[in-house]
Amino acid sequence: MAKSRSALKVISKTSDNTHPSQQVFNELTKKVEKQKQSLLEWEQAIDHLWAKQNDLVIPALASLNAARSNIIKFLDSACEDMNPQLLTAKEKTFLRIFIIEASGELILDGYVDLKPIFDKYSETSFDYQRNEANELLHEDFKEVFGFIPPENMRFDSAEDVLRAVVENLKETRNPHDIPDLLKDMIDDADNDSGLKIDPEEELNQKSIQEIFRKLASILHPDRETDLAEKERKTALMQRVNIAYTNRDLLDLFKLQFEAEQIDPSDLDRLSEEKLIRYNNILHEQLDELKYQIQLAKEKTRMHFMFDRLPQSPKAALAMLEKNARSFIDLGKRTNDDLIKMQKDLRYFKSWIASMSVAHTQRMQEMDRELPQDLDFFHVKDAH
Repeated sequence: MAKSRSALKVISKTSDNTHPSQQVFNELTKKVEKQKQSLLEWEQAIDHLWAKQNDLVIPALASLNAARSNIIKFLDSACEDMNPQLLTAKEKTFLRIFIIEASGELILDGYVDLKPIFDKYSETSFDYQRNEANELLHEDFKEVFGFIPPENMRFDSAEDVLRAVVENLKETRNPHDIPDLLKDMIDDADNDSGLKIDPEEELNQKSIQEIFRKLASILHPDRETDLAEKERKTALMQRVNIAYTNRDLLDLFKLQFEAEQIDPSDLDRLSEEKLIRYNNILHEQLDELKYQIQLAKEKTRMHFMFDRLPQSPKAALAMLEKNARSFIDLGKRTNDDLIKMQKDLRYFKSWIASMSVAHTQRMQEMDRELPQDLDFFHVKDAH
């Protein structure tokens, strides 16, 4: 009878008399199992995070943006209808800058009704600036990657950009047609596809193939006449194929346990040669798992607009809930500001002063980080 999966442990006991290579093997199996569990937790958490994003963050952000839109409309009316003597030229200039920046951000989020307001205060229309920016992005992309990007490619999507590059690499293999920036990527792709395998890697691959062939020899469902047993072996063989494709040595060991090809104690009696090969494979698997976990963290940070990298799914959830609370609080304060500005000119002028200071500080930070010759907004002179 096959052993229960829950009972499978590919971790041998280490003692003072254990051979160094066996000790390394034992430690690596523990680390790989731990990283696999961590990656599984990230994969299982993503759906929950998206559900929380839809339930908490998106409604809070929508309310905040609606409040911001109302502020912009009020500022537009104030610039148009308020007694010109009540606002200084400096205050008017700042309001025009603020209206352009704030309305531009909201138009990108779907508030297209703000385009006329944006266009009123900007030297060039919103659509003109977007088209100009897209043309520059196309030119920069072509200069860097050596080909014209697809029309439907989103420049703000790393996945779209990478997909376009990979598709182009499949079609363009002439080294003279490919920029230096991509040559390393092609070499990596060739290595990954097996076109260039060094002797060490070939031995590691043979070690995995050996286990795969042993499993395939006894689990091939076409050789089974009993229907129930055929279904069981079909399911096991599917898992064998996945483990082999992923070079998952530990899962292949577990499948050998289930198929009763080996006993857990057999892992304590591996030859030195096999231990060296298995340890190399486990090192590679451990590095790949760490990379996948780091990638999951980076994607989570990008997708959910976190200001720092979440170190665990639990931390990501806490950061997401914090974002929602921040949006709710900021939305309430924005609505309160609007009500007070509509009633009290002194509050309105103090709001302009505080926002102007914050804007100046933000621009100074940008000046320290970006080239000095960038001109983000073309503002009409205040009169």
